[in-house]
Amino acid sequence: MNIAFTDGRLNSVQGLRLVIPTGSTVAQTGSGDGPGMSHSILISAPFVAVIPVGAQLATVPDSDPNGWVIALKPGVLGQVSQVAFDAVPKWSRFLDPFLREAADTLAALHHADLIDAACADAFADVVSVHIALRYGHCAGAASRTCLLRVKC
Repeated sequence: MNIAFTDGRLNSVQGLRLVIPTGSTVAQTGSGDGPGMSHSILISAPFVAVIPVGAQLATVPDSDPNGWVIALKPGVLGQVSQVAFDAVPKWSRFLDPFLREAADTLAALHHADLIDAACADAFADVVSVHIALRYGHCAGAASRTCLLRVKC
């Protein structure tokens, strides 16, 4: 499964991760990138964040762990799109209505006990394509070479 409900399995997801806190949840992520280089960001709704592999993620004390951590899979993308995906800025926090709506849909499916591994993987694939298109090196480009091709 490529989507994990944020209940203590926050650091078990591998790869580039999308963090979508819900409700009053505040998440903190941080990592050292080498001597004298470190990153740390706080994430709370309505914001979402992209964090790299190896970044530690935890909820702030006195904050319920509600939300989603989604492993973004560049492997489902075509070759041109993988390059765009690789250009997605790590350690970025942004407002994205599409991703907020996806999180709300995931929550509704989860609460109705209607989500399974295949459904979660499909959401992760759609979110990966969205992230590559919107925030990768092709963001805002009209070029046909930047069109996303999903592998079947």
